[in-house]
Amino acid sequence: VLGGVLNAAETGAAGASGAWAEAFVLDSKLDGQAGVAAATTGGGGFAAGFDADAGNGWRVGFAGGYSDMASDTDARATSADGQFWHVGAYAAWDMGPWWAGAALSRLTGDVDTDRQIGLGPVTLAASGRTDVDTTNVTAAFGRRFQLNEATALDAGASVNGTRLKQDAYSETGAGVLSLDVAAVKRTVWVSELEARVTRSMAGGKLKPYAGAGAAFASGDLDSLASAAFVGSPSGTGAFVVDGAELPSAWATLEAGVAFKPSERVWVSLAYDGALAERLQEHRGGVKVSLKW
Repeated sequence: VLGGVLNAAETGAAGASGAWAEAFVLDSKLDGQAGVAAATTGGGGFAAGFDADAGNGWRVGFAGGYSDMASDTDARATSADGQFWHVGAYAAWDMGPWWAGAALSRLTGDVDTDRQIGLGPVTLAASGRTDVDTTNVTAAFGRRFQLNEATALDAGASVNGTRLKQDAYSETGAGVLSLDVAAVKRTVWVSELEARVTRSMAGGKLKPYAGAGAAFASGDLDSLASAAFVGSPSGTGAFVVDGAELPSAWATLEAGVAFKPSERVWVSLAYDGALAERLQEHRGGVKVSLKW
């Protein structure tokens, strides 16, 4: 979250209008607690956007994208695959050493689920499909410190809120062992503190950077879903499926480089990571920005 706002300063985009495009990959593992199975997630996608100079240090923009994500819980022989569309709007302000930003985005898509059920020598496959809708809001601010002519330190804070809605769905393919899964609603808030050091080289055409921080989560950290076997009488037989719980805190890491192959073009390579006792998440991306 914070890294996206810092990128505007890092590439010298303040006061300029332009367009950008980005491709990314993601790999994540979240371990469970007390008998809850670990979940792994991987995939990738792309995004593109346009922003315009609004004067007085402000830029406003719009973005859209697509991602394809797959999740596996091997210990439960369960997997899911989702395709999602993203759309959002953002605003960023950069004036002297101070900067700030805010964004609002929506994600919608379909998730296909698959669950393998072993009955002695026989394996049944229960499958389902559900719709997912999330709303995300972000606000960030910070200050830039010029350590010397070529080195800058950005320090900032951000707050990110995500509201997830997953529709109820029914599995098919495993007879009476298929499940009716109730709708899920979750809200998670993440506050983050981060610092980044950027070095300007080759006359400002090459800018490597590295940063670290801490994130703190609150809200619906548990991953819970209510389910019942297909055909159960209404109001009976329901039970709770418990997934891996999101940790309440983790460390963040980032590193990358931005370079300027021509007067109006920036290309950046970036890595972002999240690390905790039960969480490992790694994201890599390449972004091309055109300014005018």
